[in-house]
Amino acid sequence: MNETKQNVVGYVYVSPRQPPEAFATQKQQLEQYCSSKGYSLHIFDDLSWARTPKPGLEALLKALPQADAVAIAKLGALPTKRLLIKFLQSALDLQKGVIILSLGIDTLAAPEQAAPLKQVAEAFASLWLKPKPKPKPPGRPPLPLDVQRVLELHSQGWSARRIAISMGVSVNAILRVIYKNLGDKHV
Repeated sequence: MNETKQNVVGYVYVSPRQPPEAFATQKQQLEQYCSSKGYSLHIFDDLSWARTPKPGLEALLKALPQADAVAIAKLGALPTKRLLIKFLQSALDLQKGVIILSLGIDTLAAPEQAAPLKQVAEAFASLWLKPKPKPKPPGRPPLPLDVQRVLELHSQGWSARRIAISMGVSVNAILRVIYKNLGDKHV
């Protein structure tokens, strides 16, 4: 019987803070596991800080459609939560196998693990990938000021100070409204 090998792409990430042998350990774990299962393995790797580009991960995600599964030695092998979710969702959305050695997950060998893993990835995404709040616009927030009322009181001869006290705002706020609408000559 001529059985083809399952094509697995693996990812190894090591931060410069980790000892140098951490890279070799992760790589060796992936190689040993895949050879024991009869999988062919191609490893992509990154040695970088958490917030820097990950060319190895991007290359892995591009190679994923042609692979049968994606593998990592442990969940901590991904530098950020966002990348972990992107990694899991990409594989599961393409209906590829996922191998996480530290958790004993191999959806190629045990396809029934895929559904719970997808639920876990979706739960992580709902917790960690909340949309970023919109930044506040720069500058002073506008006052809820009735411009027509200010101009009406000003035309009746009220001083800027008297208008400000009656409306509960600063004199400068009233002067800004008057300058903006009537110009300097009317103050």
